[in-house]
Amino acid sequence: MPLPTSATSAADSSSSSTTTTSILSSTTTYAATSVEEASSTSSASSTPVSTIIPYALTYSPYTDSGDCKTGDEVAEDLAIIAAKGISTVRIYGTDCNSLSTVESAAATYSLRIIQGLWIDATGVDSIDSGLSQLISWGSTDNNWDMIAMITVGNEAVESGFVSVSDLMTKISSVRAQLRAAGYTGPITTAETPNVFISNPQLCTSGLLDLVAINAQPYFDDHATAETAGEFDLGQIQVTQAACNGMDVFISETGYPSAGITNFNNVPSVENQQIAINSILEATNGNVTMFTMYNDLWKPLGPYEVEQSFGMIQFLSPFG
Repeated sequence: MPLPTSATSAADSSSSSTTTTSILSSTTTYAATSVEEASSTSSASSTPVSTIIPYALTYSPYTDSGDCKTGDEVAEDLAIIAAKGISTVRIYGTDCNSLSTVESAAATYSLRIIQGLWIDATGVDSIDSGLSQLISWGSTDNNWDMIAMITVGNEAVESGFVSVSDLMTKISSVRAQLRAAGYTGPITTAETPNVFISNPQLCTSGLLDLVAINAQPYFDDHATAETAGEFDLGQIQVTQAACNGMDVFISETGYPSAGITNFNNVPSVENQQIAINSILEATNGNVTMFTMYNDLWKPLGPYEVEQSFGMIQFLSPFG
């Protein structure tokens, strides 16, 4: 889901213990694949949802009021993430001096980073400063080794910020600059599955090393908390079909604990636990979960759920 602008920023899945260390195994489509309707009500457990460890967790370095967290505050947060056994954090941009704070703390706790370049409403060139900073940082002391993936934009097409053709042109330019600077890892863009389905050239042109999808079951009119994992697997399948069998990685998925009922999706702490468990079991944790804390710095949004996806407390062991 898109990250709204903050007050200080221009941008911005079994019961046995399993650690997922790869990016891939083997949207958000707001009404894409269908799954069988099921009841989404159940009592919550007082224990963590699952001992499966997600591959990655999204993180935003903002305080509840939207200010930038200090380096010490970021380090405390990443220490908690590392204590959960998570290997990778996803950040959406380079604001809040994150190349110094997040990356420094990640190095301390041996975490890798899915690094975003945030495209805002002003268009593709809004990433130029962040790209420059990233290249300067990555070219120093083999810092590229910390980067698991780079995403050029997050739902920029879905949000109407850019056209597909402009995004493709920009990705081509960014790819050339990153390769020249010594970065050899995966480069992609994160979009909802329907964007790739409607514009398959985005994923079949050879510009992307893998396809990154934001798959949020809450927004689908057939999904429920109990079928959240089935929904995510379906989103991978329909995206692969549109993208000629390319590898598809879920770059964002989760479930809100509060907000407005949307079709069969009833936001609650109980249903959030059910959905997270379903997602982690279905994918064996090979996803990026959204998000560490409730994002109180965001507007509530039209469904009043945008602040309520925080889920770190459900992961075992407790941190």
